[in-house]
Amino acid sequence: MNDTKNIQLLSCGWRTSSCANLHTLQLCIIAFLITITACGHTQKQPAQRISEKKRLADKIDPQTRYPHEWYITATGSGDTKESAEKKAINGIAQTIKVDIKSQQMLVENYLEKGTSDNMKLQATTSFTNQIDLTTQQNLKNINIAKTWLSDEDGLYYAFAYMDRSETSDILIKDLEILDKDIAAYYQAMQESENKLTALANITKALSLAVERDIKSEQLNSISLGNREYTPAIKSTELIGARHDLAKTIGVMLDLKFDKWDEFPATVAEVLGAYGLRIVDVNPDIIVSGKMNMEHLERKGFFVRWYVELHFTETASNSEFLTYSDDSREGHKSYGEAERRAAKRMSVALRKDLYKKFGEHLESMLGGK
Repeated sequence: MNDTKNIQLLSCGWRTSSCANLHTLQLCIIAFLITITACGHTQKQPAQRISEKKRLADKIDPQTRYPHEWYITATGSGDTKESAEKKAINGIAQTIKVDIKSQQMLVENYLEKGTSDNMKLQATTSFTNQIDLTTQQNLKNINIAKTWLSDEDGLYYAFAYMDRSETSDILIKDLEILDKDIAAYYQAMQESENKLTALANITKALSLAVERDIKSEQLNSISLGNREYTPAIKSTELIGARHDLAKTIGVMLDLKFDKWDEFPATVAEVLGAYGLRIVDVNPDIIVSGKMNMEHLERKGFFVRWYVELHFTETASNSEFLTYSDDSREGHKSYGEAERRAAKRMSVALRKDLYKKFGEHLESMLGGK
């Protein structure tokens, strides 16, 4: 070609000058590449995968909006918005729940001295249920700050918070109400002329005191130790009153049984958890009943067991409680089947009779 062509390089509105020779052409090409690279910085980069923790920080900024000293926070995730919110709420619930060690201490405080390990276990279960219920009551003050659907993993996320100051105020009001009720039941116990009615009132007062102690523990945890509550009537005073009353209530056992010699001792163990003592004369309560096992005529080795108990108050000569249970057990021999039946009865008495006796005491208060 006769004339050297002018090479024009266009990029981001910039035009290069003509290149007259090969050397100049090389320089132009290099300049062109540099220009392309520079202009590339203005183009949108591929989206980076942001961790959910970073995404949470961008969306909620918990460190500044919900500082630890003012709020309890938790995050939950799930396949639905509802499940994510539920997990976030449960996360806060676990934070304020009284720990296992504290639960054990509560049990030790409220049980009569000498209570068997088996009954301690049963009482622990009862207290644990009450602790869970009390914790659930506090969840009404939890709020969901944010929910969102993650593009990263396709899950819903929820961020929940609880205001420490507001919840502490609610707990203190609850504690004041509990203290008034405890005082009322304690006074009713002192004024009652009937021993069982008095026992029902002090047992109710102690049950409320357990709830009060749980809430006090939660108050300490939620407020980071900045708020505390002093009870009007200390637990030690209530426990002492229950002990003094219960040791005046004598129980006589009139039980018929076969094949399980520990039957009377197990019944006594359950009543002992309420502080009642076993006597041979001048009883306030008579517990009569029977326990038997019989071999079943069928293929294999099966026994049927049956327990029946009647509680009678001697002052009024009236039966106030009946307990019964039955089932069957099988094993490779009658002896093994009987041992399994005895174990099953033992568990049933410690759990169900303990619960039923407590429910009767509660019913004596007329739903107060």
